[in-house]
Amino acid sequence: MSEDSAVPPELPIAVARALRQAEAHPSVRSVSVTGRMGDWTFCRVVIHTELPAAWRAAGHSPFGVQMDEAVTIALHDRFPLVSPWIRLRDDFPRIHPHIQPGKAGSLVEPCLVLGSPREVVQARGFVGLVEQLVEWLDRAAELDLNDPAHGWEPVRRDTISDIIACDADRVRSHVTLASGTALFTTTYIHYPKSDMFKLLLGSSCILPPALIGPILTRDDDIGSGLTLLAWPGSGPQGPIVADFYLPETVATVGDLFDRANLYGCRDDLVAGLVAVRDGLIANPPPQAIPLAILLLPRRPYPLVGSDSTIEICPYLIEVAPGQDFLDTTTPVRLAAQRETINAGLLRRTSGDGSSAATLPWTMLGAGSVGSKIALHAARAGRAPSIVVDRGHMSAHNYARHTAMPIGIAERLFLRAKADLVVDQINKLDQKAAAVSDDAVSLIGSAEGRAQLVQEGCAMLVDTTASLVTREALAHAPWPNRPRIVEACLLGAGRMAYVACEGPDANPSISDLAAEAYRTLALDANDAAIAFGARAEEVIIGQGCSAVTFPMPDSDLSMLAASMARPITGWARNGLPARGQVRIGRTDADGGLAWSVANEDAWIDVDRSAPDEPGIRIHPRVHAAIEADIALYPGVETGGVLVGRFSQIGNLFQVVDLIAAPPDSTRSAAEFVLGTQGLRAAVLGIARRTGGALQVIGTWHNHLMTSGPSMTDAIAGSILAMRQFGPALLLIHIPGGYAKLIAERVYSQPAIEVGGGGEP
Repeated sequence: MSEDSAVPPELPIAVARALRQAEAHPSVRSVSVTGRMGDWTFCRVVIHTELPAAWRAAGHSPFGVQMDEAVTIALHDRFPLVSPWIRLRDDFPRIHPHIQPGKAGSLVEPCLVLGSPREVVQARGFVGLVEQLVEWLDRAAELDLNDPAHGWEPVRRDTISDIIACDADRVRSHVTLASGTALFTTTYIHYPKSDMFKLLLGSSCILPPALIGPILTRDDDIGSGLTLLAWPGSGPQGPIVADFYLPETVATVGDLFDRANLYGCRDDLVAGLVAVRDGLIANPPPQAIPLAILLLPRRPYPLVGSDSTIEICPYLIEVAPGQDFLDTTTPVRLAAQRETINAGLLRRTSGDGSSAATLPWTMLGAGSVGSKIALHAARAGRAPSIVVDRGHMSAHNYARHTAMPIGIAERLFLRAKADLVVDQINKLDQKAAAVSDDAVSLIGSAEGRAQLVQEGCAMLVDTTASLVTREALAHAPWPNRPRIVEACLLGAGRMAYVACEGPDANPSISDLAAEAYRTLALDANDAAIAFGARAEEVIIGQGCSAVTFPMPDSDLSMLAASMARPITGWARNGLPARGQVRIGRTDADGGLAWSVANEDAWIDVDRSAPDEPGIRIHPRVHAAIEADIALYPGVETGGVLVGRFSQIGNLFQVVDLIAAPPDSTRSAAEFVLGTQGLRAAVLGIARRTGGALQVIGTWHNHLMTSGPSMTDAIAGSILAMRQFGPALLLIHIPGGYAKLIAERVYSQPAIEVGGGGEP
């Protein structure tokens, strides 16, 4: 401390240290202690502002900031645990933003930081707060505290106790280019000890003033009041804009009228209040009620944190029965607007800057995984429209479900899972319907399908981990069915899986599952997790219902949250242009990494008859077949088909090939598949995938367009005798595919011969 310092040595060490830091700041002219009051030390800190040269001669800026501003700072003996108290002079101009509300003639409180000043002190020292104050005064000198790039700073209402909670977007939606008012009922709670009002504007139904009396109630300190909106219209130059900043100083009805006049809506406000007064005189409420008034001025650019130029400025009048509250001396209380829980707020808080409405979607499965994905989406403002699950809660479900057993119905396991999830969605101001039925049963009829989806449904998200549900959804004869997304856990909860169908269900979730099995089998570690011993305790590699294996909620929540991200994005932006497979892999430290593969449409080989098995070929397999044919021009070539046969879909899904063994023979007339190493290759596929993928037949090509030959028919008969399921002989011909499907029925093989199909 310098010898001429005005900081007394007997101050608490933290206070003295803070004042010495202030003294050292280059913009601080002087620091002096002016007195003590209780546990507080009051100081006068003179700050030199950097005025432009043109203003220095006058000693102040045109906007009322002096070259040397005296600031009052008070520090508590428990500083820095207690925030500093900072005030500007009482005649500091209140035309600036970032000033807390206060009565005329009182010291002006600048709003220096978003949050608590003591956090700034802790992070940057007291000098950091002084630096913030210096910057605030320099910007105020040039009327630069409102920054168009940052947004218009609303009138500060941080320290006001009376609160009006409403959906700001819904309130602003009433504003038109023509001036006007709108009246609503409002639920309120009054706290007598602190004389605080908390009001909830939840209605969107405009109320005629003549009907207000009979519906208003007050039971002790809870009841219904009124809220009046008033907004400006347009003038000769266009919409009326309030491009100036005024701190909140309204204290009477007269002040309120003056403020409305500045905002361009005085006449409409007066007319609206006259109608309310007359309605209340004709039908007086039983006791005094709160009347909230929301002035809605237009600003020159959007408000901070909003894409709207409409500011909400709330006030409150207590109206007694029979009172003419339009007397200009009637007290007006300042109120602060707070958001209610609504989808728009949840989206903005979640970083979703899109104003697009949520595409309707359905969640199948409301268990551990489904409930978490649904609630993550709801908290992001993108909740499902329908939740389907036939199950009821059991005790073990609460280990990982989003719901809590609050009431007796939950504790006695009487609540349906779908109902519990929908309850939570509705509490987040989003509407969803619960369907407690079996999705597979509903798929079978038009009436049932109408329960599964609402009009415009963009996707069905299947979280059931049920193979039957997956196949039933993929292959149901459902005209114009929405695209399906599957989300489940694999490998006893060590992997996450999300698949999104392509347009027109090509590839379908059934196709994508077969492709995912192939992908997982390529990596020994992935295969061990997805198809290993732990996976066999559920259903090998097929997706696991979370209740079938032990897993902490923290792990499941991590996986479900990550699965919810793309689903929520699709509810906002629409589904991807192609199919997609996403696989999340956990590590020993609890980390999670995702791989994403986009899937083009598969090749359909035409059925010769409605009940004949269908064939879908992955485009990679088609390319490999054509590459092999190009490698052996002028002769027939071939190999072995790997994939799966969907019993429900009656469909072959070809995802890979086994190259022809080296002892195979090729000629212009025929291809003969060899056997060298083939058995080991076949067993290897079954072993790596736990039987999820199998050899489903063979392929070869014909040099000319023709159907199956007699040799092909004999080969098909032999294949049919060797296996219980259908066998596929796929024949590549110029311009497409022919096929022979052989299946052993009872003791006799039945051979179906078909042809045709364009890739």
